[in-house]
Amino acid sequence: MDSAECSHELIFAGMCAYCGSTVLEQSDPNDESSFVSISHDTSALRATRKHAEKLHREETQRLLSERRLSLIVDLDQTIVHAWDDPAIESWLVDEAHPYHAASKDIHRIVLHDTSSRPGTMAFLEKAASVFELHIYTAGSRSYADAVAQLLDPKGRLFARRILSRDESGSQRTKDLKRLFPCDDAMVLIIDDRADTTAGPVISGVRPVPEDNDAELDVIWEHLSKIHTAFYMMQDENKDENDPLLVKADVKAVVNGFRSRTLLGCTILFSGLIAVNESFEVNEFWLMAKECGANCVKQLTPWVTHLVAAKPGTSKVHEAEDQGDVFIVAKEWLEESFYAWRRADERVHALPGVEQPSMDVEERIAQAAAAAAAMVRSRGQSEEESTVLKRTRSAIDDEDLTDDLLLSVHELKRARKEGTPLNEEEEAELLRLSPSSSAAEMQEKLRHCDWNSMMDDVMAELEEEGEQLDTETEAEAWPGDGTSSEDEASEAGTPVKHDTAASLTAYQRLEAR
Repeated sequence: MDSAECSHELIFAGMCAYCGSTVLEQSDPNDESSFVSISHDTSALRATRKHAEKLHREETQRLLSERRLSLIVDLDQTIVHAWDDPAIESWLVDEAHPYHAASKDIHRIVLHDTSSRPGTMAFLEKAASVFELHIYTAGSRSYADAVAQLLDPKGRLFARRILSRDESGSQRTKDLKRLFPCDDAMVLIIDDRADTTAGPVISGVRPVPEDNDAELDVIWEHLSKIHTAFYMMQDENKDENDPLLVKADVKAVVNGFRSRTLLGCTILFSGLIAVNESFEVNEFWLMAKECGANCVKQLTPWVTHLVAAKPGTSKVHEAEDQGDVFIVAKEWLEESFYAWRRADERVHALPGVEQPSMDVEERIAQAAAAAAAMVRSRGQSEEESTVLKRTRSAIDDEDLTDDLLLSVHELKRARKEGTPLNEEEEAELLRLSPSSSAAEMQEKLRHCDWNSMMDDVMAELEEEGEQLDTETEAEAWPGDGTSSEDEASEAGTPVKHDTAASLTAYQRLEAR
């Protein structure tokens, strides 16, 4: 083909695959004539973005017609475990060795001993029936090929869809655009670490497999649900004129499942967030938020769970004194996050700490009612009302009590319009009686720590650079005749509050 007539859609090592001309790549990555990688096993084969999009559409249509999705599988600590141990040699060769039988799933690769997670082959076979499998590992190419040969000697499962750090160019992060440069709406990934993937990590798994490990069974349950939900969404929204146009997104499906896990729970942390660490980037805070929980920085009447590193902290004692907070170890949150269902608080109760006698669902309902009563005095905006309706609609079909209760975070977002929720609407929203909501809120207000709540709001305002005038600051601590809490403290006078005035002041300050 003549170079002048060639569009140079495909190049290998800088040379056009059609005409053989040397091709200089465009510097603008958004230009349709710029080049992107389109092969797993080499970065030298590249196509123009326009041509890559054409190939992507063809692949997408094939997957949709087969009702499949793409699944990227990490290797180390996800489906296999690799290590270097000289003692393993005797296990493998000596049939009389007591560990010889137990080492049947251990294989020597170069300088590493590799063991697959229990149930790996059964998992891969099931997954391959509805997913197109890819390997993406931070390991070397030789390591990836060796593991693939062990798991898939005939190439039925992964074929040549294997990407290692040698092709991706990074040992630290995994960029899904390297495999799917145009779109990742049909891509799931299972990995033991979410922070290594520069893209949408859809499914996390617990690291470090053990002999009784059943993690892959849990992951398969998730994947199966996601696959079913994706194609239900696709079928409901497909374009009759173009039925093979993607109308669903696995990220939305996964977020929908996981975000209902702790819906209705309000979580406080103790000993798990460093003093100099921002709450919003802490791994436990992010886990809880991703599971749909509301996270707070201090004890309030609607806190349902305290996740603590150890007994004996001030927050643990305060929560015990409040009497209606479930005080659990971090494993409770981790199990909830990985399993996508709220773990048993009794199993993960913090040792030596007194727990509430009530049922967890009952406590969640009480906390939601308390929060709703406060929200009712603020009203809700049209936009936020839509959010509440959508949340309720999304969980109506779920037979889970806690999923029928809105979190404090979502309720607090409904305050701006000035039209309060009436008691009938609130009762329907929370599946509670209006009278119980008001009574419980009144009781909680009597024990509310207004000093701490005001301090928290004031600190946030000061961080944002907003200065309060003397009148506004005095209003924050009403009922004791002093201009501020500091003056009362200096005088040695206990601060006493009028509940209604304190609630009003708190609402005004927080609304700012």
